Amino acid sequence: MYPTLRKEVAELQDEIIRFTQNLVRTPSFSLCETNVADMVEGTMRDLEYDMVFADEIGNIVGVVRGSEPSYSVVLNSHMDTVRPDMANGWSFPPFAGEIIDDRITGLGAADCKSGIATQVFAAHALARSRLPLHGNIVVAATVAEENGCSVGVRHLFRHTLPQIGLTPRFVVLGEPTGLKVGAGHDGWARFDIDVLGVDEVTVKRTARQVFD
Repeated sequence: MYPTLRKEVAELQDEIIRFTQNLVRTPSFSLCETNVADMVEGTMRDLEYDMVFADEIGNIVGVVRGSEPSYSVVLNSHMDTVRPDMANGWSFPPFAGEIIDDRITGLGAADCKSGIATQVFAAHALARSRLPLHGNIVVAATVAEENGCSVGVRHLFRHTLPQIGLTPRFVVLGEPTGLKVGAGHDGWARFDIDVLGVDEVTVKRTARQVFD
């Protein structure tokens, strides 16, 4: 299986690099991701995903269908970047997308446009390899992550995927990790706790009355 996938990826390598460069060269600040979104959606359609659409807040979703519709894995990367602080100076122009020392340089190259390109073509490589897919592969390029609210990914899981009948089992994020796979989550949890009974002060007061 792995030699087959390696062959597919090797054949797609130049295309993946060009796509990543074009993403870097296209500004996409938080809530202004339209141009990059159009590129991602167009590329998914060119690669003949089984389903491609933009949801109501601008997330781009592509689906490669497997044999088991109830099983889905989501590959997710965000399209937005922070705004470049030109006052601090840049070693390379933020939107040049040039390759220097075998690295693509520019704003968002690592966080997270290389993640988008990798995931878009990973799903395509699996489909093109003709290897049997048990479940669906969902590639989601989401909006508004860098502003700290994660509006895009929240909407994706609360509304967009349920609307098309998909419940993911796993999610793979394209965030930069130094080429190391990390397991975990980023978020918070809230618990509402109801305690039935008397409080400690009442218990001590009652005990004192009984034993005094």
